[in-house]
Amino acid sequence: MVDRIYDFLLRTNMQWTNIRKLRIDCTNFREASALMPENATVTAIINALPNINDITFRHPHKDKDAVNMCSRFINYYKNQLTNINSNIPLSFLESHFISKLTFIDLTLSSTATHQLPYVCANSLRVLHLYNVPHDFSWRYFQKDMTSDELAFLNLEVLKLDFQDNAIVWYDSEWTGQPSDTRRIYQLQCPMLKSLVLKNCPPSFGLFQPFLSTSLTHFDFHGTISALALCGAEFRRATGWISNNTGVALLPYRPLNGFKFALDPNLTMWGSLTNLGLNQAVMFKFILKLLYRFPSLITFSIHALKLDNNNLGPASQSHYQEMQHIIAMPLDTKLETLLIKFIDGDENGVARVIQTLLIQLKTLRRLQVQAEYIFVAHRFKDSAPYQYPHIMDVSIEECV
Repeated sequence: MVDRIYDFLLRTNMQWTNIRKLRIDCTNFREASALMPENATVTAIINALPNINDITFRHPHKDKDAVNMCSRFINYYKNQLTNINSNIPLSFLESHFISKLTFIDLTLSSTATHQLPYVCANSLRVLHLYNVPHDFSWRYFQKDMTSDELAFLNLEVLKLDFQDNAIVWYDSEWTGQPSDTRRIYQLQCPMLKSLVLKNCPPSFGLFQPFLSTSLTHFDFHGTISALALCGAEFRRATGWISNNTGVALLPYRPLNGFKFALDPNLTMWGSLTNLGLNQAVMFKFILKLLYRFPSLITFSIHALKLDNNNLGPASQSHYQEMQHIIAMPLDTKLETLLIKFIDGDENGVARVIQTLLIQLKTLRRLQVQAEYIFVAHRFKDSAPYQYPHIMDVSIEECV
């Protein structure tokens, strides 16, 4: 079928000027390389579809032929593109700035160069970058190379997924030569609504502008409504916002071995609606965090660690604590809570679940690991009349 389409394009001079989107997806084919158009076919597609402004490439392999083919499309349509979406590293030939791009979703390579187009920062609304080298530079978005300030005035979504195996810093030109110093840009993102960082190196300057004395932390968190940070990034982000610059000096470590002390009293993001913590956190911090995030609707926690695994529901201290919880419910909008793992015995887990169900009066969906479904339902079914809101909670397995 694909061969017939290619053959038709080679034999006709027709143009489809109203077609704006081009998608080449070979991910579900065993012989993906055989489906990639050859040079003559690429020329025929370009001639037949002259007005493409939205382009998507999907390929299971990052081989040279696929990179060259996709890059050829990109470099032909570059001046009219508004959307670029590719899991294949691309090579951009032109050095002038593209002014129409509003959406970029790219997978980068640690060895290739010129993998990003020069983009006018003000045009972008969505920026997703995967496999980002730790020597990443914002120079591709900056016309004035003498300035350390860079404004993404319309950027609403920013996702940067850094490589997880590079610890040595490199210079900002992606030359592969180690450098002792790195340029820190002052970023301004006044419209940012969703921020996702993964494996972010400590010297990366995303939060640097919020250290300015002319800005309060409300200037930043007041616009963020979705946040997904791994543990180390979360600590650095909250530390910077509270002007605790010392945390920026922490050495980089793999996140699966990073131990951090989180002080929720320094964290207050009033408009945050979606939060994901991808590392273990102590249970005593959770209620404090919820207090600091009054607009939170969805909260995903990778793992909860109990302060004392031996504290069960029958102790006198626990009874007194439960009475305190009843008297002071959280003022929260939380509707969905996902906990993938709870590190504790059955009594400790029961205490966690009871506390959350009592405190979170707006909760409608609780997801826990399979072996604790029964514990949650047992408390829900036996909950006294003074907790009618618990009857509205759907308890499900967290997958």
